[in-house]
Amino acid sequence: EGFADADAAASVLKDHDFEVIYASDMARAWLTAGRVAFAANRPVHPRFALRERYFGDFIGTSSEGLDWRRDVPNGESMQGFIDRVVQGADEMLSGGPLPLLVSHGGVLRVLGAALDIEVTPALAVNALPLEFTRVGGVWNARPLADPPAGEMFRLGAA
Repeated sequence: EGFADADAAASVLKDHDFEVIYASDMARAWLTAGRVAFAANRPVHPRFALRERYFGDFIGTSSEGLDWRRDVPNGESMQGFIDRVVQGADEMLSGGPLPLLVSHGGVLRVLGAALDIEVTPALAVNALPLEFTRVGGVWNARPLADPPAGEMFRLGAA
């Protein structure tokens, strides 16, 4: 299902105006970025800043009921995660070629909060391409495609 989602995103994105792809090097996002890069014939570069939050001792456990605001044993603090994502995004988006960012749900939520955009479940669907625009000082995010059937609440990375 993930590959089908990535291929659907790639078919939508291949003709959009971006010059380079920056992606998390974690498997799901990296594989999605590779499929988009192939379809769009654009380069893809790994960026640690786009990785999902490191959950330390909680890796491999259910995220159900997890309070993301709390620090986890041997993991990345919430403030450290936020700082890493915001600083990295600032670097990727400052000057240079127009990028496409391929990442994870937590990163999307951090960027949404930084831009004062509510990341609703409809925006956080797996592999749903989003376009971020600013009009009159207000940021907006809009899907570039309809979510795949049955995907509305399958939230996730990439």
